[in-house]
Amino acid sequence: MVVNEEVAQFGMGAMAVGSSAMDLPADKQLQHIKARTNLQETAFFYPNLYTDEAGNISFEFDSPEALTKWKLLLFAHDQHLASASGTYFTQTQKQLMLRPNIPRYFRTNDQLTIKAQIQNLSKERIEGNTKIELIDPRNNQVVSTAFQIDSVLKNFSVEPSNNSTVEWSLKIPAEYPTIQIRIVAAGGEFSDGEIVEIPVLPNKILIGDTEKIVLKAGESKNFTVKGSTKDNLMGRIQVQSNPILEILSALDYLKNYPYECNEQLSSKWFGLKMAQYIQLHYPAVAAYFKKLNVDVTKGRLEENSGLNEFKMEEMPWLRDIQGDAEQLKKIATFFGTDIQAEINAVEQKYEIINPQMVPFHGLMGRAQY
Repeated sequence: MVVNEEVAQFGMGAMAVGSSAMDLPADKQLQHIKARTNLQETAFFYPNLYTDEAGNISFEFDSPEALTKWKLLLFAHDQHLASASGTYFTQTQKQLMLRPNIPRYFRTNDQLTIKAQIQNLSKERIEGNTKIELIDPRNNQVVSTAFQIDSVLKNFSVEPSNNSTVEWSLKIPAEYPTIQIRIVAAGGEFSDGEIVEIPVLPNKILIGDTEKIVLKAGESKNFTVKGSTKDNLMGRIQVQSNPILEILSALDYLKNYPYECNEQLSSKWFGLKMAQYIQLHYPAVAAYFKKLNVDVTKGRLEENSGLNEFKMEEMPWLRDIQGDAEQLKKIATFFGTDIQAEINAVEQKYEIINPQMVPFHGLMGRAQY
């Protein structure tokens, strides 16, 4: 079986600029250049193979427009299990190549300089012009002026088998979520260009601002939400008829969190200490939950502590959709445990993990409620 080496010989020829375009001004001439857009790193194609009378195999495909070096791996076999393989390298290039150095994303209010390298592979000196355009992909409008570019049009001169660079300074505005950057260059009878679309990330931090509204039965009040000077994303009203139940459920969540790092041990210790504080200063609350009828029979998931921790870790949303009755059962189980014994166990684990630090009870036992 013969593998024809010509199968690996693919590339891009020079894009010529016609004489009619050369007679136009530099700005108009650059508008007629077709910029490269398919800059993928992998050339995908279906193996439609063609054989000739000698058994040579050939195939055709469209390569991406990236100007780079390509590696082609071939493996073939016939019905008699005879096989052959080959590795070939080729390079897509042009006599005049433009290689912009563009970041992966912009951030609002950034001030930066975009550089582009111009390579001359010909045997003659090339003089010409380059141009940058920033395009809003939502309506294909050129919005270069919004980016405060010093001059979109630049001149260049490149010696044979050499390169030079051009650069533009710009400032990123806030009103464009994505932007297309089109950079083209033309000199003599050669031209090249690229179009890249990149996201513009906001230079902001999302902050949730909450306001407590307390109403009694049958009461009506007017509240003013101060948001006129902010860039508001969304608003939400959450009604909680029993806020104490939510607070106690949060303590139960802290106490039963599955991990045992320093942070989570501190959270467990805080939840248990708060429950102990409620027992000492509000015994009626603790007594009420202890008297609740907690089902003795448990499912297999609850009996298996490992699976129960997995449920809490991987499906925390289950706690959000449980009704008040289910939350009461969990709080009753929480207050029905030996809280002091669990506090001692947490403090011992902390001292084992951190033997060189101040004892846990000595460090945090003086906390004020």
